[in-house]
Parts: sequence; structure tokens; C-alpha cells
Amino acid sequence: MEIQSRLTKSQFDNQWYFPVDCIPKLIEKENNIHQELELAQVPNITDELKDFIRQRASKTFLILVFESRTRDIVNFHKYDFADAHLPIEPLYESEHVTEEMQGLGEEAADFGGDSTNSDEEMVDDNEEFADEEGGLASDDEEMLDGYEERYVVKSLAGGQDTDKSFHEALAVFSQGEWQSQPGHIFDFCRDQWMFLAPIFEEGQNRYDFHPSTIFPFEVKDGEQKGGGFSKISKIQIHPAHMQQKVCGLDKYLIPNFSS
Repeated sequence: MEIQSRLTKSQFDNQWYFPVDCIPKLIEKENNIHQELELAQVPNITDELKDFIRQRASKTFLILVFESRTRDIVNFHKYDFADAHLPIEPLYESEHVTEEMQGLGEEAADFGGDSTNSDEEMVDDNEEFADEEGGLASDDEEMLDGYEERYVVKSLAGGQDTDKSFHEALAVFSQGEWQSQPGHIFDFCRDQWMFLAPIFEEGQNRYDFHPSTIFPFEVKDGEQKGGGFSKISKIQIHPAHMQQKVCGLDKYLIPNFSS
């Protein structure tokens, strides 16, 4: 698929995004999905899988293709993870591990004994305790390693708190290389934003954007004006990212505080 060649650079935040009107051009083109699945050597390519991609997971599929992880779409289909679950973000495993670590740390501190003991005596005592109990230090290390290497994924889409299917779908990131090589989770969370540039809708004037949002803006005629502690640019929204030509939104002044 021609993903890289269709990326557009936002002149507002200097990041690449995939214009929303390019998605159907790739997904709906005859045999495009099938060919991509064949290139990735996906076994047993079914109409059900292709319909899932076309109807519910087009952005998810493009993210995986972009990352050369096309085969993973089979598991995403199995767990029913689709575009409705985007965006996501990685989190560490539940905090009860930290509480256990804190308890073990307190035990170790209590065992240290009277503060009048010499440093040498305290080291000897702790070594003896480690031998008798099977090694406190190694147990702590194993628990800490488990905490650091185990990740869960949280959906930022609305409605997930009361929808059991959200939690079931997110379990796809608890499988295989997503856990053995958790860097893949961070790659996915980073790359997803290229395919999630917002669409501005008629009549809606307030938006709550995630800090990672990539805006589909072009600077109008490169014009900038200074004012106070910022520079002001006249921008134009990519036409595919406006539901209709919205008065006051197709071009307006927006401050650039990074300058």
C-alpha cells in the first residue's frame, strides 16, 4: 500500500499525518487488502477478515501495515479490536505490585536492627537473612522486573468504562511480542496519531484534543505576526478534515507558543 507517499506534513506542528480521504482510496480499492495480507503471508485469508478490516478496522490495519506488522491483524480480528478503540496509551501493570514492594522494603528496614550497629554488622545481618529466607534481594528484583516489563493498554475512546468489550479487545496487547518486546506497544501508540488527525464538524466550536494530536493545518501564505510572547499564524485546514466548509474554521488565527 502507498502509505508513506500519501503522508502530509502538518505545517502547524511539523508532524506527518495521513489525510482521512486517503483511507478509503487504499482500503476500498479492489484487491488491495487481499494483496497486502498475501504479502504478509497471512494464512487462511477469509472474507470475514477482509470485511472486518474494510468496515471496522481500516485505520488499525493501516497502522499495522505501516509498522510492517500486518500479520497481527488476525489477532486483532480475534479479539475484536477495531478503530472504535483508538486511541490507546500504554500503562504499567496495576499498582498492587508497588505496594508489595513497599511492604518488603519496610521489612528489610525493620530487620536492619538498632541504628547503633555498625555498617559492617548490618551488612552481615542482611546477608544472613537473605540466605535463610531464600534471598530477599533476588525476590525484590524479580518482582520489580515483573512490574517494569509488564504493560497494559488503556483506550482513550469514550464509553469504555461501562463496555466490557473494550477490556476484552485491549487484551490483544497482552499477547506474544506485544509483551515480550513492549517497545512495539509504544511504537503503535506513537504511530496511531498519524492516522487520527481530527475532523472539524459544522456547528462544533469546542474540542478537547489529546496532547499528541496532529493537526491537519497548512500555514496560509507563510504569514506570521508577532504579539506578546507568541507568534500568530494564519492557517488553513486540510479540506478532507472539514465535514463541510465551516465558517470561521477553514481559516483563522492561531497562536504558536513554541516560537
